[in-house]
Amino acid sequence: MSDSLKFLYEGSLTPSSLPSLVPAEVIISTRANVSLRLHVRDSSTVYRADETTCTLTTHRLLFSARQSCRFVFLREVLDGSAGVESQNTGFMRNSPKISFGVRYSAAPAPAPDCPSSLYQLGVTAVLKFEAGADRDFVFEGLQTALSRAGWAAAEKAAPAPAAGFSTSGAGIGGIIKRKKEEKIREAKLTDAAFGGDLDTLMESATAVVAVVEKYVAKMERQKAAEGGGGAGDEDEERMNALLQGMGMVSGVTKESAGTLFHSELSKELAAFLNSGEGGGLIRARFGGLITLPELYCLYNRARGADLISPEDLLLAAQGLKKITTSGMSLVTFPSGVIVVQVDEYSSANVVAQLQALCKEVAGSKNSGITALEAAKVLKATPILAMEMIRQAEAAGALVRDEDVEGALFWENKFDYFHDKQFKT
Repeated sequence: MSDSLKFLYEGSLTPSSLPSLVPAEVIISTRANVSLRLHVRDSSTVYRADETTCTLTTHRLLFSARQSCRFVFLREVLDGSAGVESQNTGFMRNSPKISFGVRYSAAPAPAPDCPSSLYQLGVTAVLKFEAGADRDFVFEGLQTALSRAGWAAAEKAAPAPAAGFSTSGAGIGGIIKRKKEEKIREAKLTDAAFGGDLDTLMESATAVVAVVEKYVAKMERQKAAEGGGGAGDEDEERMNALLQGMGMVSGVTKESAGTLFHSELSKELAAFLNSGEGGGLIRARFGGLITLPELYCLYNRARGADLISPEDLLLAAQGLKKITTSGMSLVTFPSGVIVVQVDEYSSANVVAQLQALCKEVAGSKNSGITALEAAKVLKATPILAMEMIRQAEAAGALVRDEDVEGALFWENKFDYFHDKQFKT
Protein backbone atom coordinates (compact mmCIF):
# COMPACT_ATOMS: atom_id res chain seq x y z
CA MET A 1 0.00 0.00 0.00
CA SER A 2 1.26 3.50 -0.82
CA ASP A 3 2.66 5.47 2.12
CA SER A 4 -0.04 8.14 2.34
CA LEU A 5 -2.98 5.73 2.03
CA LYS A 6 -2.04 3.71 5.12
CA PHE A 7 -2.40 6.86 7.21
CA LEU A 8 -6.08 7.31 6.28
CA TYR A 9 -9.19 5.65 7.65
CA GLU A 10 -9.75 2.15 6.31
CA GLY A 11 -12.84 1.61 4.14
CA SER A 12 -14.18 -1.34 2.20
CA LEU A 13 -15.20 -2.24 -1.34
CA THR A 14 -18.31 -4.10 -2.50
CA PRO A 15 -17.97 -7.40 -4.41
CA SER A 16 -18.25 -5.25 -7.55
CA SER A 17 -15.22 -3.14 -6.45
CA LEU A 18 -17.33 -0.06 -5.70
CA PRO A 19 -16.79 1.83 -2.41
CA SER A 20 -19.14 0.64 0.34
CA LEU A 21 -21.36 3.57 1.32
CA VAL A 22 -22.94 4.35 4.67
CA PRO A 23 -26.68 5.09 4.94
CA ALA A 24 -27.71 8.37 3.22
CA GLU A 25 -24.28 8.73 1.55
CA VAL A 26 -24.36 9.67 -2.15
CA ILE A 27 -21.52 9.56 -4.70
CA ILE A 28 -20.84 12.96 -6.30
CA SER A 29 -17.89 12.24 -8.60
CA THR A 30 -15.22 9.66 -9.44
CA ARG A 31 -11.90 10.33 -11.16
CA ALA A 32 -8.99 8.04 -12.09
CA ASN A 33 -5.20 8.51 -11.88
CA VAL A 34 -5.33 10.95 -8.97
CA SER A 35 -2.12 11.35 -6.94
CA LEU A 36 -2.35 12.07 -3.21
CA ARG A 37 0.22 13.89 -1.09
CA LEU A 38 0.02 14.28 2.69
CA HIS A 39 2.21 17.13 4.00
CA VAL A 40 2.69 17.01 7.77
CA ARG A 41 2.31 20.51 9.18
CA ASP A 42 5.42 22.24 10.55
CA SER A 43 7.48 19.47 8.99
CA SER A 44 9.16 18.66 5.67
CA THR A 45 7.73 15.11 5.75
CA VAL A 46 5.59 14.18 2.74
CA TYR A 47 3.73 10.89 2.17
CA ARG A 48 2.54 10.03 -1.33
CA ALA A 49 0.27 7.68 -3.28
CA ASP A 50 0.01 7.63 -7.07
CA GLU A 51 -2.59 6.37 -9.56
CA THR A 52 -5.51 6.11 -7.15
CA THR A 53 -9.20 6.28 -8.02
CA CYS A 54 -10.68 9.22 -6.12
CA THR A 55 -14.38 9.11 -5.22
CA LEU A 56 -16.07 12.13 -3.65
CA THR A 57 -19.30 11.54 -1.71
CA THR A 58 -21.51 13.67 0.48
CA HIS A 59 -19.66 12.33 3.55
CA ARG A 60 -16.14 11.32 2.54
CA LEU A 61 -13.29 11.51 0.07
CA LEU A 62 -12.27 7.94 -0.81
CA PHE A 63 -9.11 6.63 -2.49
CA SER A 64 -9.10 3.15 -4.04
CA ALA A 65 -6.01 1.29 -5.24
CA ARG A 66 -5.19 -2.41 -5.65
CA GLN A 67 -8.46 -3.69 -4.14
CA SER A 68 -8.06 -1.52 -1.02
CA CYS A 69 -9.97 1.58 0.01
CA ARG A 70 -9.01 4.43 2.35
CA PHE A 71 -10.79 7.71 3.04
CA VAL A 72 -10.87 11.13 4.66
CA PHE A 73 -13.95 12.32 6.54
CA LEU A 74 -15.22 15.61 5.11
CA ARG A 75 -16.15 16.68 8.62
CA GLU A 76 -12.42 16.71 9.44
CA VAL A 77 -11.54 19.08 6.59
CA LEU A 78 -10.60 22.44 8.11
CA ASP A 79 -13.02 25.28 7.37
CA GLY A 80 -11.88 27.54 4.55
CA SER A 81 -8.78 25.48 3.82
CA ALA A 82 -9.87 24.01 0.47
CA GLY A 83 -8.41 25.68 -2.58
CA VAL A 84 -7.16 25.04 -6.12
CA GLU A 85 -3.77 25.65 -7.63
CA SER A 86 -1.97 25.03 -10.92
CA GLN A 87 1.77 24.68 -10.49
CA ASN A 88 4.36 24.34 -13.28
CA THR A 89 6.17 21.02 -12.96
CA GLY A 90 8.09 21.27 -16.20
CA PHE A 91 8.39 23.23 -19.43
CA MET A 92 4.86 24.30 -20.52
CA ARG A 93 3.33 21.62 -18.28
CA ASN A 94 0.68 22.32 -15.67
CA SER A 95 -0.29 20.09 -12.77
CA PRO A 96 -3.86 20.88 -11.61
CA LYS A 97 -4.24 20.41 -7.87
CA ILE A 98 -6.70 20.69 -4.97
CA SER A 99 -5.35 21.23 -1.46
CA PHE A 100 -7.08 21.26 1.93
CA GLY A 101 -6.20 20.91 5.59
CA VAL A 102 -7.21 17.89 7.67
CA ARG A 103 -7.35 17.61 11.46
CA TYR A 104 -7.95 14.02 12.59
CA SER A 105 -10.52 13.47 15.31
CA ALA A 106 -9.50 9.84 15.86
CA ALA A 107 -6.54 7.69 14.87
CA PRO A 108 -7.44 5.86 11.62
CA ALA A 109 -5.75 2.55 12.55
CA PRO A 110 -2.49 3.47 10.76
CA ALA A 111 0.61 1.42 10.14
CA PRO A 112 2.82 0.70 13.20
CA ASP A 113 5.41 3.25 12.05
CA CYS A 114 2.86 6.08 11.80
CA PRO A 115 4.32 9.27 13.32
CA SER A 116 2.33 10.86 16.13
CA SER A 117 2.88 14.28 14.53
CA LEU A 118 0.46 13.25 11.80
CA TYR A 119 -2.42 13.45 14.27
CA GLN A 120 -1.11 16.06 16.67
CA LEU A 121 -0.27 18.65 13.99
CA GLY A 122 -2.66 17.66 11.21
CA VAL A 123 -1.83 17.44 7.53
CA THR A 124 -2.35 19.28 4.28
CA ALA A 125 -3.72 16.95 1.61
CA VAL A 126 -2.90 17.72 -2.02
CA LEU A 127 -4.75 15.99 -4.86
CA LYS A 128 -3.06 16.04 -8.24
CA PHE A 129 -5.19 15.54 -11.40
CA GLU A 130 -4.32 14.82 -15.01
CA ALA A 131 -6.69 17.48 -16.40
CA GLY A 132 -7.87 20.85 -15.17
CA ALA A 133 -11.47 19.98 -16.03
CA ASP A 134 -11.35 17.00 -13.66
CA ARG A 135 -9.85 19.19 -10.94
CA ASP A 136 -12.53 21.86 -11.37
CA PHE A 137 -15.41 19.36 -11.33
CA VAL A 138 -14.20 17.62 -8.17
CA PHE A 139 -13.45 20.93 -6.45
CA GLU A 140 -16.93 22.27 -7.20
CA GLY A 141 -18.45 19.08 -5.77
CA LEU A 142 -16.17 19.28 -2.72
CA GLN A 143 -17.23 22.86 -1.98
CA THR A 144 -20.90 21.93 -2.32
CA ALA A 145 -20.50 18.87 -0.06
CA LEU A 146 -18.66 20.88 2.60
CA SER A 147 -21.26 23.66 2.58
CA ARG A 148 -24.20 21.25 2.86
CA ALA A 149 -22.59 19.04 5.52
CA GLY A 150 -24.68 16.01 4.58
CA TRP A 151 -23.01 13.93 7.29
CA ALA A 152 -24.46 16.24 9.96
CA ALA A 153 -27.99 15.78 8.62
CA ALA A 154 -27.52 12.00 8.65
CA GLU A 155 -26.33 12.10 12.26
CA LYS A 156 -29.36 14.18 13.25
CA ALA A 157 -31.67 11.71 11.50
CA ALA A 158 -30.22 8.78 13.49
CA PRO A 159 -32.56 7.31 16.14
CA ALA A 160 -32.27 9.19 19.39
CA PRO A 161 -31.69 7.27 22.63
CA ALA A 162 -34.79 6.34 24.54
CA ALA A 163 -35.95 9.15 26.80
CA GLY A 164 -37.20 8.73 30.33
CA PHE A 165 -40.86 7.94 30.98
CA SER A 166 -43.29 10.85 30.64
CA THR A 167 -47.05 10.77 31.13
CA SER A 168 -47.49 13.18 28.18
CA GLY A 169 -46.32 10.45 25.81
CA ALA A 170 -48.13 7.57 27.41
CA GLY A 171 -51.31 5.83 26.34
CA ILE A 172 -53.36 6.24 23.16
CA GLY A 173 -53.04 10.04 23.28
CA GLY A 174 -49.23 9.82 23.23
CA ILE A 175 -49.23 7.43 20.26
CA ILE A 176 -51.56 9.72 18.27
CA LYS A 177 -49.39 12.74 19.12
CA ARG A 178 -46.19 11.01 17.93
CA LYS A 179 -47.88 9.90 14.68
CA LYS A 180 -49.02 13.47 13.98
CA GLU A 181 -45.51 14.84 14.59
CA GLU A 182 -44.05 12.20 12.27
CA LYS A 183 -46.51 13.08 9.48
CA ILE A 184 -45.71 16.79 9.86
CA ARG A 185 -41.94 16.10 9.54
CA GLU A 186 -42.49 13.96 6.43
CA ALA A 187 -44.76 16.57 4.85
CA LYS A 188 -42.11 19.26 5.42
CA LEU A 189 -39.49 17.01 3.88
CA THR A 190 -41.44 16.38 0.66
CA ASP A 191 -42.40 20.06 0.38
CA ALA A 192 -38.76 21.09 0.72
CA ALA A 193 -37.59 18.47 -1.77
CA PHE A 194 -40.13 18.96 -4.54
CA GLY A 195 -40.90 22.61 -4.02
CA GLY A 196 -37.45 23.97 -4.84
CA ASP A 197 -34.81 23.64 -7.53
CA LEU A 198 -32.96 20.53 -8.68
CA ASP A 199 -30.12 20.98 -6.17
CA THR A 200 -32.62 21.02 -3.32
CA LEU A 201 -34.24 17.86 -4.66
CA MET A 202 -30.91 16.03 -4.85
CA GLU A 203 -30.00 17.16 -1.36
CA SER A 204 -33.22 15.63 0.01
CA ALA A 205 -33.27 12.60 -2.30
CA THR A 206 -32.03 9.99 0.15
CA ALA A 207 -34.41 11.13 2.87
CA VAL A 208 -37.40 11.14 0.50
CA VAL A 209 -36.56 7.63 -0.71
CA ALA A 210 -36.34 6.47 2.91
CA VAL A 211 -39.85 7.83 3.58
CA VAL A 212 -41.28 6.09 0.51
CA GLU A 213 -39.54 2.81 1.39
CA LYS A 214 -41.07 2.98 4.85
CA TYR A 215 -44.57 3.30 3.43
CA VAL A 216 -43.97 0.47 0.95
CA ALA A 217 -42.89 -1.80 3.82
CA LYS A 218 -45.94 -0.73 5.82
CA MET A 219 -48.32 -1.60 2.96
CA GLU A 220 -46.63 -4.97 2.50
CA ARG A 221 -47.21 -5.77 6.17
CA GLN A 222 -50.85 -4.75 5.88
CA LYS A 223 -51.26 -6.87 2.75
CA ALA A 224 -49.75 -9.90 4.51
CA ALA A 225 -52.03 -9.40 7.52
CA GLU A 226 -55.11 -9.17 5.29
CA GLY A 227 -54.11 -12.21 3.26
CA GLY A 228 -53.53 -10.26 0.01
CA GLY A 229 -55.97 -8.68 -2.41
CA GLY A 230 -58.29 -5.78 -1.78
CA ALA A 231 -58.04 -2.08 -2.41
CA GLY A 232 -54.53 -1.94 -0.93
CA ASP A 233 -53.08 -3.52 -4.09
CA GLU A 234 -53.67 -0.36 -6.12
CA ASP A 235 -52.00 1.82 -3.48
CA GLU A 236 -49.06 -0.57 -3.30
CA GLU A 237 -48.54 -0.51 -7.07
CA ARG A 238 -48.72 3.28 -7.10
CA MET A 239 -46.17 3.61 -4.29
CA ASN A 240 -43.82 1.05 -5.86
CA ALA A 241 -44.02 2.94 -9.16
CA LEU A 242 -43.12 6.17 -7.35
CA LEU A 243 -40.12 4.57 -5.65
CA GLN A 244 -38.86 3.00 -8.89
CA GLY A 245 -39.32 6.29 -10.72
CA MET A 246 -36.93 8.00 -8.31
CA GLY A 247 -34.16 5.72 -9.49
CA MET A 248 -30.77 4.99 -7.96
CA VAL A 249 -29.67 7.78 -5.64
CA SER A 250 -25.98 7.24 -6.50
CA GLY A 251 -26.30 6.19 -10.16
CA VAL A 252 -23.08 6.58 -12.16
CA THR A 253 -23.26 9.35 -14.76
CA LYS A 254 -20.87 10.59 -17.46
CA GLU A 255 -20.54 13.88 -15.61
CA SER A 256 -19.72 12.36 -12.22
CA ALA A 257 -17.40 9.56 -13.46
CA GLY A 258 -15.72 11.31 -16.42
CA THR A 259 -13.34 8.97 -18.27
CA LEU A 260 -14.18 6.20 -15.78
CA PHE A 261 -17.83 6.17 -16.80
CA HIS A 262 -17.97 2.78 -18.52
CA SER A 263 -15.75 1.00 -16.00
CA GLU A 264 -17.78 2.39 -13.08
CA LEU A 265 -20.98 1.55 -14.96
CA SER A 266 -19.74 -2.06 -15.26
CA LYS A 267 -19.30 -2.21 -11.48
CA GLU A 268 -22.75 -0.74 -10.88
CA LEU A 269 -24.27 -3.17 -13.39
CA ALA A 270 -22.62 -6.14 -11.65
CA ALA A 271 -23.92 -4.94 -8.27
CA PHE A 272 -27.42 -4.54 -9.75
CA LEU A 273 -27.49 -8.08 -11.23
CA ASN A 274 -26.05 -9.63 -8.05
CA SER A 275 -28.48 -7.81 -5.75
CA GLY A 276 -31.37 -9.58 -4.06
CA GLU A 277 -31.91 -13.02 -2.60
CA GLY A 278 -31.29 -16.38 -4.25
CA GLY A 279 -27.92 -15.45 -5.72
CA GLY A 280 -29.09 -12.13 -7.12
CA LEU A 281 -31.56 -10.93 -9.73
CA ILE A 282 -29.87 -12.67 -12.66
CA ARG A 283 -29.93 -16.09 -10.96
CA ALA A 284 -33.22 -16.03 -9.06
CA ARG A 285 -35.34 -14.45 -11.78
CA PHE A 286 -33.58 -15.28 -15.05
CA GLY A 287 -31.91 -18.61 -14.36
CA GLY A 288 -28.37 -17.34 -14.85
CA LEU A 289 -28.57 -15.41 -18.12
CA ILE A 290 -30.43 -12.38 -19.44
CA THR A 291 -30.64 -10.80 -22.89
CA LEU A 292 -29.38 -7.26 -23.39
CA PRO A 293 -32.83 -5.82 -24.34
CA GLU A 294 -34.31 -7.19 -21.08
CA LEU A 295 -31.35 -5.89 -19.08
CA TYR A 296 -31.60 -2.49 -20.78
CA CYS A 297 -35.24 -2.10 -19.73
CA LEU A 298 -34.74 -3.33 -16.14
CA TYR A 299 -31.56 -1.37 -15.51
CA ASN A 300 -32.86 1.92 -16.91
CA ARG A 301 -36.04 1.50 -14.89
CA ALA A 302 -33.93 1.14 -11.76
CA ARG A 303 -31.88 4.23 -12.66
CA GLY A 304 -35.01 6.36 -13.01
CA ALA A 305 -34.18 9.67 -14.74
CA ASP A 306 -30.47 8.88 -15.31
CA LEU A 307 -31.04 6.74 -18.42
CA ILE A 308 -28.15 5.23 -20.38
CA SER A 309 -27.96 4.44 -24.09
CA PRO A 310 -27.88 0.90 -25.58
CA GLU A 311 -24.27 1.53 -26.61
CA ASP A 312 -23.29 2.46 -23.04
CA LEU A 313 -24.97 -0.71 -21.74
CA LEU A 314 -23.10 -2.85 -24.29
CA LEU A 315 -19.74 -1.32 -23.34
CA ALA A 316 -20.52 -1.75 -19.62
CA ALA A 317 -21.55 -5.38 -20.17
CA GLN A 318 -18.32 -6.04 -22.06
CA GLY A 319 -16.42 -4.80 -19.01
CA LEU A 320 -18.07 -7.31 -16.65
CA LYS A 321 -15.44 -9.93 -17.42
CA LYS A 322 -12.69 -7.60 -16.17
CA ILE A 323 -14.36 -7.47 -12.74
CA THR A 324 -13.17 -10.77 -11.26
CA THR A 325 -15.75 -10.64 -8.45
CA SER A 326 -18.76 -10.00 -10.72
CA GLY A 327 -19.19 -13.68 -11.57
CA MET A 328 -20.57 -12.98 -15.05
CA SER A 329 -19.61 -12.04 -18.59
CA LEU A 330 -21.05 -11.18 -22.01
CA VAL A 331 -21.79 -14.15 -24.31
CA THR A 332 -22.94 -14.16 -27.96
CA PHE A 333 -24.92 -17.15 -29.31
CA PRO A 334 -24.33 -18.42 -32.89
CA SER A 335 -27.58 -16.76 -33.97
CA GLY A 336 -26.29 -13.36 -32.81
CA VAL A 337 -28.35 -13.08 -29.61
CA ILE A 338 -26.22 -11.41 -26.91
CA VAL A 339 -26.71 -12.24 -23.23
CA VAL A 340 -25.08 -11.59 -19.86
CA GLN A 341 -24.33 -15.01 -18.39
CA VAL A 342 -23.15 -16.06 -14.92
CA ASP A 343 -19.87 -17.97 -14.80
CA GLU A 344 -21.39 -21.05 -13.16
CA TYR A 345 -24.02 -21.39 -15.91
CA SER A 346 -23.82 -24.86 -17.46
CA SER A 347 -25.32 -25.81 -20.81
CA ALA A 348 -25.28 -29.45 -19.63
CA ASN A 349 -27.71 -28.57 -16.83
CA VAL A 350 -30.01 -26.83 -19.31
CA VAL A 351 -29.93 -29.85 -21.64
CA ALA A 352 -30.83 -32.11 -18.71
CA GLN A 353 -33.76 -29.82 -17.79
CA LEU A 354 -35.06 -29.87 -21.37
CA GLN A 355 -34.79 -33.66 -21.58
CA ALA A 356 -36.71 -34.02 -18.30
CA LEU A 357 -39.39 -31.64 -19.59
CA CYS A 358 -39.70 -33.62 -22.85
CA LYS A 359 -40.20 -36.85 -20.91
CA GLU A 360 -42.81 -35.25 -18.67
CA VAL A 361 -44.83 -33.72 -21.52
CA ALA A 362 -44.55 -36.85 -23.70
CA GLY A 363 -45.80 -38.98 -20.80
CA SER A 364 -48.76 -36.76 -19.91
CA LYS A 365 -49.88 -35.36 -23.28
CA ASN A 366 -48.03 -37.58 -25.77
CA SER A 367 -46.66 -34.43 -27.34
CA GLY A 368 -43.41 -32.59 -27.81
CA ILE A 369 -42.56 -29.32 -26.04
CA THR A 370 -42.79 -25.81 -27.43
CA ALA A 371 -40.39 -22.93 -26.92
CA LEU A 372 -42.97 -21.28 -24.63
CA GLU A 373 -43.10 -24.33 -22.36
CA ALA A 374 -39.32 -24.45 -22.26
CA ALA A 375 -39.17 -20.72 -21.44
CA LYS A 376 -41.42 -21.22 -18.42
CA VAL A 377 -39.27 -24.00 -16.98
CA LEU A 378 -35.95 -22.29 -17.72
CA LYS A 379 -37.10 -18.85 -16.44
CA ALA A 380 -36.20 -17.30 -19.78
CA THR A 381 -37.84 -15.46 -22.66
CA PRO A 382 -39.05 -17.55 -25.65
CA ILE A 383 -36.17 -16.15 -27.75
CA LEU A 384 -33.61 -17.22 -25.17
CA ALA A 385 -35.34 -20.57 -24.63
CA MET A 386 -35.09 -21.20 -28.38
CA GLU A 387 -31.34 -20.58 -28.21
CA MET A 388 -31.04 -23.16 -25.43
CA ILE A 389 -33.12 -25.65 -27.45
CA ARG A 390 -30.74 -25.17 -30.40
CA GLN A 391 -27.84 -25.93 -28.05
CA ALA A 392 -29.60 -29.13 -26.96
CA GLU A 393 -30.20 -30.05 -30.61
CA ALA A 394 -26.54 -29.48 -31.44
CA ALA A 395 -25.61 -31.76 -28.55
CA GLY A 396 -27.89 -34.48 -29.95
CA ALA A 397 -30.24 -34.42 -26.94
CA LEU A 398 -33.38 -33.16 -28.73
CA VAL A 399 -34.97 -33.53 -32.15
CA ARG A 400 -37.64 -31.38 -33.76
CA ASP A 401 -40.92 -32.08 -35.52
CA GLU A 402 -42.00 -29.19 -37.76
CA ASP A 403 -45.36 -28.72 -39.44
CA VAL A 404 -47.64 -25.85 -40.46
CA GLU A 405 -48.52 -25.17 -36.80
CA GLY A 406 -44.93 -24.71 -35.73
CA ALA A 407 -42.16 -26.77 -34.17
CA LEU A 408 -42.33 -29.34 -31.38
CA PHE A 409 -39.24 -30.76 -29.70
CA TRP A 410 -38.81 -34.31 -28.47
CA GLU A 411 -36.17 -36.24 -26.61
CA ASN A 412 -33.75 -37.82 -29.08
CA LYS A 413 -34.21 -41.60 -28.90
CA PHE A 414 -32.57 -42.51 -32.18
CA ASP A 415 -29.33 -43.45 -30.42
CA TYR A 416 -31.32 -45.61 -27.99
CA PHE A 417 -33.06 -47.55 -30.77
CA HIS A 418 -29.83 -47.83 -32.73
CA ASP A 419 -27.95 -49.28 -29.78
CA LYS A 420 -30.83 -51.64 -28.95
CA GLN A 421 -31.01 -52.96 -32.50
CA PHE A 422 -27.32 -53.59 -33.06
CA LYS A 423 -26.25 -54.63 -29.57
CA THR A 424 -28.90 -57.33 -29.04
